Amino acid sequence: MKNLFMLCSITVLLYWLPKIGYSQSTFELFSRKGLVQASVWTNDIGTHGTTGFVCDGVDTICNGKIVIRYLNNFGSSQFYYYVEGDKVYKHYNCDRPDELLYDFGLEIGDTIQSGYYKQYVLASKEPITFLNGDDGTKFTLKKGNASTVWISGFGRLGYGNSFEFYKLICVKLNGALLYEQTLPTWLDTLKIIDCDYLTCVRPKPNFSNRIVDNEVTFDNTTKYGDQYFWNFGDGTSSTEKSPRHTYQHEGCYTVSLKVTNACFPEGYTLKSNLAMCSEEGFTISDSIQQSAYSSFRNVNGKLLFYTFSSMLYKSFDAGETWTKQPILSDLNEPREALTVKMWDDKRGIMGTNNLNYKPSNKCIMITEDGGDTWHLKVDGSYWVNNIAINAGGIAWVSAGRYQDYYYKTTDYGNTWEKIYYNLEHNIFDFKYVSGDTIIASAIKEEPIGVITIIYYTSYDNGKTWNLKPLPSNVIDFQFYNSKRGVCRINKGSLLTTLDGGENWSPSGINQNISTFSIFGTKNGSFRSEEGQNYVTNDNFKTYRPIACGLKTIGLPHILNDTTLIFLLLDPLKSNVVRIAKSTNYQTQNCNSRLDNDGDGYAVTEDCDDENPEINPSATEIEGNDIDENCDGTILSNTLITLSEFPFVLYPNPSIDVMFFKSNSDNNLDVKIFNINGSKVLQRDNVSEMTIENLRQGIYFFKVMDKAQNKFWIKKIAFM
Repeated sequence: MKNLFMLCSITVLLYWLPKIGYSQSTFELFSRKGLVQASVWTNDIGTHGTTGFVCDGVDTICNGKIVIRYLNNFGSSQFYYYVEGDKVYKHYNCDRPDELLYDFGLEIGDTIQSGYYKQYVLASKEPITFLNGDDGTKFTLKKGNASTVWISGFGRLGYGNSFEFYKLICVKLNGALLYEQTLPTWLDTLKIIDCDYLTCVRPKPNFSNRIVDNEVTFDNTTKYGDQYFWNFGDGTSSTEKSPRHTYQHEGCYTVSLKVTNACFPEGYTLKSNLAMCSEEGFTISDSIQQSAYSSFRNVNGKLLFYTFSSMLYKSFDAGETWTKQPILSDLNEPREALTVKMWDDKRGIMGTNNLNYKPSNKCIMITEDGGDTWHLKVDGSYWVNNIAINAGGIAWVSAGRYQDYYYKTTDYGNTWEKIYYNLEHNIFDFKYVSGDTIIASAIKEEPIGVITIIYYTSYDNGKTWNLKPLPSNVIDFQFYNSKRGVCRINKGSLLTTLDGGENWSPSGINQNISTFSIFGTKNGSFRSEEGQNYVTNDNFKTYRPIACGLKTIGLPHILNDTTLIFLLLDPLKSNVVRIAKSTNYQTQNCNSRLDNDGDGYAVTEDCDDENPEINPSATEIEGNDIDENCDGTILSNTLITLSEFPFVLYPNPSIDVMFFKSNSDNNLDVKIFNINGSKVLQRDNVSEMTIENLRQGIYFFKVMDKAQNKFWIKKIAFM
């Protein structure tokens, strides 16, 4: 009997042990992933709405601070809770103190000393049982005639009065109902209060892709999705989460991903543009050998040169056909061409290398018969790979990084002058020469081993030079003219200048760029780190892929608005290339600009890219407090006009961290969109914040002052 009694006692103890032996901490309660709640709010002017948030996980921020992340059920906005013991704080950013919201360690009669409920007194504290059988605690606090009620594990039940209030509707944990409140019957007429609908966490679609030849691998990083519907834009589709797809034809394809879940079968759709290319339809030359110093030279639109090693290819029909000949000096020495420039179809200059040639120390050669014969010039010239020419037979040639002189001719290369200069850093490359203006680059090695590219500008034909600073981390730069230029910094971004380098700003290119070139007055090309080649016809504001995509290995050269020549890798021999020509490269327009609501305006132009009724072409409606035409004004009894930015963003561009700070007394809502129009971050009701962890690229800040019904859009760049 004694043993039976002990066995029954142990059984009872084991039954109750989960309830009396373990109590979840405040942090554990608030960080239960899948904890979701919904609320309703209204005010005295008849405006009403609903909100809902779900616990999405735990983050470590601000150099080690652990916070709980909550996402908006309907969108991508989020906020953080920070829990310390039994106290729950609202976390804003690393530079602003957290605000105390709840203290679940209070005893009856205790007064809250700080935070949102400062001077509230705990009037009662009583146990409750949730609808799933779990135990909790109900806290009632008072301050004069005001009162509020907290529930352990998810916060307050509501606040306000009959004219303006917020009230909790229900709480669920992974689909199971924990708590539900009875609401006034008149709210039913709003047709917006349904616990299942409001606690449904909408899918948060997101994906990236990797392209190898014509095969694309999609990496689906969507949250809260159950089913996935891919449309690849070529008539095919997939329901895999992260599919692979091979495109059979070249072109620009709009890929869409629709994501649904059990509680939101309508789903959300995300779109992105992809450029796929092939070799079909292009003129391709015979195979030729590849060289590190290959280059194209457009003489007059018809006559083209292509140099590689000690051979010269010439075309007299804009690249349709090519003939080749060895590059021989007047001493019958074969020379390796490093660069070539032509004044006209007869006269030109070539820089060569003489590492392996003993008879002559001359490396500058000129031609007067269109490249059939070449004549050596300039004693002592050595490894010439930089030449700038100007009209009237003028040429400037760098003598190299370690020389304090350069060479100059004014008679098409027949006679040369060695010009010494007294500059702190030696010129090694002439970037632009026209009239009396010269722009040249130099290398600064300070401290020892740290290399910085700088440049000098002369406005008096080289008599005096002005040192010009470049943005930090510049790898290369080029100039279209004395004012307009482009530079590439070490993270692959391009900056442009319109004032000769006094000021630089981000280009419109949202790519990681490995190389770039410029042509004429507005054209250019660049290669992404992924191997895709692109062209621009508006000084790098917009861009489009070059046909043949990843198979293009180098030297895209724009002849005019319809014709492009470039090199293709021979599929059978890795050291052999073919010259290819495209006469329709402009048709391969794969603009990354997307319009989410289909009204013809992207996020950079549209103040609400989720509502097609609101855009810059819409008609403004008076008295509804909505800015339909996105001009920053609202037609009402009081006209609100657009003013200067009431905030600062610095530094812009930024390499790692950017700071947002309000200059007004009002807190502001901040949304950040990438260049494709996808929202990547949202912070509501903030006065300052730190923006970290944005990938390199161009972004748009949309800042809203709800108190004044105003918004502003500002372009930023992360390098």
